[in-house]
Amino acid sequence: MSEFLRAIRSTTQSADGSDPIFLLNGQRTSGYQDIGSLPPEAIDKVEVLPEPAALKFGYPPTRRVLNFITKRRFSQTEVRATFGAATDGGSSLNNQNFSVTRLRQDRRLSVTLERKHTGSLLQSARDIDPDPDVFFDSIGNITAPDGGEIDPALSGAAGQVVTVAPVPIGDPTSIGSYVPDANRPRLFDIGPFRTLSPENDGWKAETVLADKLGGTLSGSLSLLAERSRDRTLVGPAAATLTIPATTPSHRSRPTSSFDGI
Repeated sequence: MSEFLRAIRSTTQSADGSDPIFLLNGQRTSGYQDIGSLPPEAIDKVEVLPEPAALKFGYPPTRRVLNFITKRRFSQTEVRATFGAATDGGSSLNNQNFSVTRLRQDRRLSVTLERKHTGSLLQSARDIDPDPDVFFDSIGNITAPDGGEIDPALSGAAGQVVTVAPVPIGDPTSIGSYVPDANRPRLFDIGPFRTLSPENDGWKAETVLADKLGGTLSGSLSLLAERSRDRTLVGPAAATLTIPATTPSHRSRPTSSFDGI
């Protein structure tokens, strides 16, 4: 119904740009939900009334009136499923819809159930390298707090000014262990632990029950329940530890910083 209304918007839009007033079989409705819950196949015809007709229904004469006339007897059950996936892989989606519509003279019942699931897209599914300016690693990298030289002794052993060095796998207390990878920080790939788009699960249930109450009065009851949940991964938590020069294993070197998990 929303697609149908968009198609005829130029005809139904009021002179002041406002949306039209919705009638169903010549009766006022509680809102668009009474119309939007109907399948297009249930509509027999649509009347577009000029603005002055709005006065009859208690509205100002600046809005057009859209009267939907339904079939007197109509029954439809629809089951629909949609599946999709990203062209480069790494994410998928699936939607399931179930709807029932029953029209019997002035009595109307519609029930709609909808479930949606969108899979997450991990950063590792795309060709994204770790940021070389972020010295983050699961084991750790050593830097000076001011970004300068870590230790003159280490620079002398490496033959260059060393501003960053990964924590060695072996003995972390020996300067010689830091020399082979001096100024070559070890970067940790957070791709498997970070999402570019979140995982989403949602469902929606909608029911509209309407009937005539007496000769000139009609009533409708609309119930709507909706839930949506996103799950996002932002990567491992990082920590920066300051190692003071007085630490025994520090061997009187200048204060350093350690970046890791």
